[in-house]
Amino acid sequence: MSSPENINTAANSLSDRKPMLLALEYIKNIVKKYADKNRYNQVLDLKSFGIALWMIKLINQRNLTSRFIIEQRDVFENEILRLIKNDIESFIDYCHRAKINVFVSNNIIKIPFNFLSHIIKISGFKYRLIYQKMENGLIIVDEGQIAHLLRENFVEKINIIYNSINIDQAAQIFKSYQSEINLIRDEFIKINAKTK
Repeated sequence: MSSPENINTAANSLSDRKPMLLALEYIKNIVKKYADKNRYNQVLDLKSFGIALWMIKLINQRNLTSRFIIEQRDVFENEILRLIKNDIESFIDYCHRAKINVFVSNNIIKIPFNFLSHIIKISGFKYRLIYQKMENGLIIVDEGQIAHLLRENFVEKINIIYNSINIDQAAQIFKSYQSEINLIRDEFIKINAKTK
């Protein structure tokens, strides 16, 4: 699992058509599922994900952007839970590469208390510092808590990356795919109008 910081790099290297086509197909399927009010939780490789994020910026439809981020957020959380259960070393490695201090010992996960202060959108007593068990200055969290915290951290990072994408640069990068992207945008606008 790669950290979100590598997404812009992945999106900018477009020599391989396969990730481009996967990204286009993914966005088309999100639009279809949006029409049916269904979820679409397909796992994308890092390169296709980066390309899709840039395409979503170019399409520039707030509801589609939200749906894309929510779908990928849920995929990410499921992957974190899978790593915790099946590959704890990869989980720790991901956290360290994402510059998130996590400590695991005897299946007990601990994080610095200041990590909670970065995740302002999470509500509920399970995430309030006053209710946490602490040991040696670290908060003890269960698998669900850490997956949820990392999920929200992922969303924050993706939003920062999305907001940093230059729409004119995206238009230049995808000019040979502009007609397909316009079709997706037009279809989404029609569907979105019907769902209001």
